[in-house]
Amino acid sequence: MTMKHLLPLLFFVLGLQAQAQFATATAPAIKGKFFVSVDDEAVILLNGAQVHQANLNESESPEFELKAGDRILVKLKNTLGKGRFMLLFMSTDRAQMVSFTAGSFKLLPDSTVSDFTPADFAGFKKQAKAVQGEFAEPYMLPFKSSSKWVWGDVDVSSIGCIVTPQMFKANTRK
Repeated sequence: MTMKHLLPLLFFVLGLQAQAQFATATAPAIKGKFFVSVDDEAVILLNGAQVHQANLNESESPEFELKAGDRILVKLKNTLGKGRFMLLFMSTDRAQMVSFTAGSFKLLPDSTVSDFTPADFAGFKKQAKAVQGEFAEPYMLPFKSSSKWVWGDVDVSSIGCIVTPQMFKANTRK
């Protein structure tokens, strides 16, 4: 590829990155709560700040605002048997939701960190593990969604996600 062809391509890529950053920076924040089911423990951080500590079974976080570009880090701990974790964000007015699956999360190489950057996230290579078999049932959250059971690679692990605008969906089951 010649410099003549490379320069327009470079400007195109930089333009796309700037457009994505602008869309993220201007995305509206949606007020709502996390709804969680976990076996055994999960600490959920949003942009480095703890928003919820979930113990065995189902729980919901205090209300907060979620927007595209936010970083979610979940510290998982399994103390007995198998571990599983399911997460859903539901807006206060029940009009929008964000479902989370194994494809939403990446494994963090260091389970002691409390935040990551978008550049860090891009470098995380492994996806969270989808929980399979009988332990993947039943669905335990109070609202129907596309959320699925996930876990890290060991009993004490951390998974992370960057919220995208495409993750916000209308709640058609109000």
